[in-house]
Amino acid sequence: MLAYEKLVDVIILVAGDSDFVPAAKHARKKE
Repeated sequence: MLAYEKLVDVIILVAGDSDFVPAAKHARKKE
């Protein structure tokens, strides 16, 4: 799921939301 991981990176960069980052990291670990 390389495309998915890249999408998560983009979302983190765009959002810059401290509440969102932990959720994104958790999603990556799940993959």
